[in-house]
Amino acid sequence: MFVWLAALPLTANGKLDRRALPVPVERPELDVAFEAPRSVTERVLAGLWVELLGVDRVGVHDNFFELGGHSLLATQLLWRLQQQHGIDLPVRVVFEAPTVARLASALDAAETGTATAITAVARDGELPLSYAQQRLWFLHQLMPSGSAYHMQWTARLRGRLDLAALDRAVTALVARHEVLRTRFTVLAGRPNQVIDAPRPVTVPVTDLTGVRPEQARRDAARAVRVEESATPFDLATGPVHRARLVRLGPEEHLLVWTMHHIAGDGRSMNRLSTEIAALYRAELTGAPSGLPELPVQYVDFAAWQRDRLQGPAGEAALSYWREQLAGAEQLELPTDRPRGALRTGGAVHSFELDAELVGRLRELGGRHGATLFMTLLAGFATLLHRYTGQRDFTIGCPVSDRHQAETANLIGLFLNVLVMRVDCSGDPSFAELLERVRDTAIEAYTHQELPFEVLVDELSPERDLARNPLYQVDFQLHPRFTTSELLDLPGLEMTDEPEIPTDSAVVDLSLYLAEWDGRVRGDLRYRTDLFDVGSVERLVGSFVVLLGSVVGGSGLGLSGLGLLSSVERGRLLGWGWGGVGVFGGGLVHELFEGVVGRCPGATAVVCEGVSLSFAELDRRAGLVAGRLRGLGVGPEVLVGLCVGRGSDRSRCGPSRQRCRLGNRRLPARSPRHRAVPYTELTLPPKPRDGWDGSGGAGATVSRSVGGAGLVTAGASRTASVPTNASATIALAPVNNPRLRRSRLERVSAPPRRSAGCAWSPIRARLSRSRSSFTSRPPLSPAVRRARAQVCAGAPGPAQSGS
Repeated sequence: MFVWLAALPLTANGKLDRRALPVPVERPELDVAFEAPRSVTERVLAGLWVELLGVDRVGVHDNFFELGGHSLLATQLLWRLQQQHGIDLPVRVVFEAPTVARLASALDAAETGTATAITAVARDGELPLSYAQQRLWFLHQLMPSGSAYHMQWTARLRGRLDLAALDRAVTALVARHEVLRTRFTVLAGRPNQVIDAPRPVTVPVTDLTGVRPEQARRDAARAVRVEESATPFDLATGPVHRARLVRLGPEEHLLVWTMHHIAGDGRSMNRLSTEIAALYRAELTGAPSGLPELPVQYVDFAAWQRDRLQGPAGEAALSYWREQLAGAEQLELPTDRPRGALRTGGAVHSFELDAELVGRLRELGGRHGATLFMTLLAGFATLLHRYTGQRDFTIGCPVSDRHQAETANLIGLFLNVLVMRVDCSGDPSFAELLERVRDTAIEAYTHQELPFEVLVDELSPERDLARNPLYQVDFQLHPRFTTSELLDLPGLEMTDEPEIPTDSAVVDLSLYLAEWDGRVRGDLRYRTDLFDVGSVERLVGSFVVLLGSVVGGSGLGLSGLGLLSSVERGRLLGWGWGGVGVFGGGLVHELFEGVVGRCPGATAVVCEGVSLSFAELDRRAGLVAGRLRGLGVGPEVLVGLCVGRGSDRSRCGPSRQRCRLGNRRLPARSPRHRAVPYTELTLPPKPRDGWDGSGGAGATVSRSVGGAGLVTAGASRTASVPTNASATIALAPVNNPRLRRSRLERVSAPPRRSAGCAWSPIRARLSRSRSSFTSRPPLSPAVRRARAQVCAGAPGPAQSGS
């Protein structure tokens, strides 16, 4: 019997304190006593649970999820029941009846159905690809030199290595799995699989023993791994995998195995390492490898998948997804650079959630009938909602498609993507959002047999090489795969090497989480052509802080959950004019109007030799707001903002808030194909030019897209505007060179009421030493939104502020 401890108790001398060890008790991980299965149905279920969960025994009152089960294992459980006993149940039943006794009752009341087993198909005819393979094959035709869909596993081998035995083991592995001998050609205009006959494989060796010093040798080994990962595959000529041995010393090697995603997935790499070790051991000892026979191959699964979707099950799943994703919006993340025509460059930022936080998140999910995956997905969705302001968006969740017993030991691409639609409308509490995510996930698992590629073909979204269809962010939570059981090879020690991050990214953001020793390790992969390192670090920091806020107050609305660390909050408060106070309730522009009423003559802005009082700033903002209303601009209308740094920008904030509209600041050099006509409005000159408030400069208006317009200071000009923009406003002199430094910003909803907020017509800081308005570098989205949560006192008559 084992008892898991976070740390061993030690004496003052650093030795093990045996008297402080807890007394082992039976089944310490569960709150219920063991009770053996009683009926035939209960014994069948208990046997399946033992097999799937890897436990020694299961009682009738044991909870599936408390024993380590999760959504994907629940799906596999139901598939086994369907195949072995003809009972078809939805995934929701496992969540509603998570014990053996309750699930057995549901099974006894269920109707018997039929399940189609995977059978071998003839190899002499056309062999179509699976749907997932077909999509990767198509992407490879577009970018044959890309490496975004390459996978790599590296093992460190310490001890005496028999190269001949390793070659024979690799040969046996390739002969065992047809997918490793498969090429992908074109037959009658369609992609087709061609399976080559087995042949001997020799693993090439790169000798680095002569490289000195040790650090240079490690760098050279890393360079070999990077080169192997970046070298493209030719899917038509094959092979779609390659192995290389790197010799670091007489008894130290690296086995580097690189594979195209079209031939495998993450679990396939784990299976590959297991079988390599078993076959190598068999070659050395002459004993059988002990690997189970493979009743079918991946090509049989591909044919079975296509046949299954031709029936009622495929039509039912398609109908669900068509209704579920109707009208769904793409997630528009705030990026550091405009999106280009292609996806280029990627990087990874790693972090970790400590065991205490993970435990509290697991408890929170358990109170609402949700798994850790669902709880973390709801937290990630909350973060995206707070960063973008969008209430309805989609997140892709890659899941394993190995539900059939025949696929358990196969190498191949058993992967599907479930598009989770998140509803954050109404500013729900996190507990309410978690329940929404739970229901959405359960329904998605129920209809997961529909391949993502079929869904894309059915919905036919606009194709764009710079975007992924249907979702731009994906989320995964997986148990960590390990090969620790392979360390007892004859004369050899085999351990996994950490992965080397690749320089490619498939989607804008990809969050990969893995459970390990009670903690959760995370990798956030991002597109470097869109995001800077600092922005990603702030995003991850906000995610960790947000999860801490969630476990501390799941009843709070999403808008009330914290995103700022204590360091960020202190820095933000330091940018104020000193002191902390609380404004009364009201919208931002209403609070500003209150300051105008109390101290109209106080200086509000000093910039580039121009000084504006609060009353003057209010009057200028009123003129802009009036013109925007005249153009039909109102609440929820997105307005482009093309303005340089200067006093002109200060009028944009109050005018935008009075109209209750969002704004997008436009870069001066956007792609020409996005340029659209716009409305032109000449603004009044500055006070030093003799303006008397009569609007004598006049205005020239021309209608544009959607009846909205572009407001610009100075002569007529052409601006690059996103084609989906409702209106555009530019408030800057035509010859202002700072216009080129504009960045993108989106606010898709009107300002929210807040109990306390600091008003800032533009992003700036106030210098305490003099009354001046100094522009600041762009802040992170989290910091920008946090300004509404920071309390600050209103400036007095002798002060100026933003």
